[in-house]
Amino acid sequence: MAERDQFIHPVVCSVTYHPDGTVDTAYEPAMWVLAHRGYSGSGRLDLWGYRSQADALRAGAELALASGLDEDPHAVDLFEVGHFGELLGYYEQRNPASHVLRVESAFLHGVEEEVDGHVVLTARDAAVLWDCALERAEDAVGDIEAFGDARSPRTGPG
Repeated sequence: MAERDQFIHPVVCSVTYHPDGTVDTAYEPAMWVLAHRGYSGSGRLDLWGYRSQADALRAGAELALASGLDEDPHAVDLFEVGHFGELLGYYEQRNPASHVLRVESAFLHGVEEEVDGHVVLTARDAAVLWDCALERAEDAVGDIEAFGDARSPRTGPG
């Protein structure tokens, strides 16, 4: 499977600076997650997994605009120049403290060592990823039912 198609990547989990000037960087398997709790009023925290940090940031920026910032000139400017991380911060500044819209790396706990170049997941992590996949599939089916199966003009390939 091509690197671009994988959701799980080695992500920096710690950096240690030693007095002698050396630096140790540790990596752990993780995926990029967009977390959102906001305007629905239910207090629910929604999580979506993405192949890359850039994909997650763009999706978060689109959600920020759809959540009421689409008529805010500063927010639109941030989106248009691709400052997606700044737009997420701006969303959180302009909303109550209970609102969350951010991209984080979600480290997979209990992941076994790589076997033949593949990450081996625990049963718990596999179940979580499977549940996320089912939720994304349900979202896709709902979108197809609501909007048809034509590609959105804003959607790029893959």
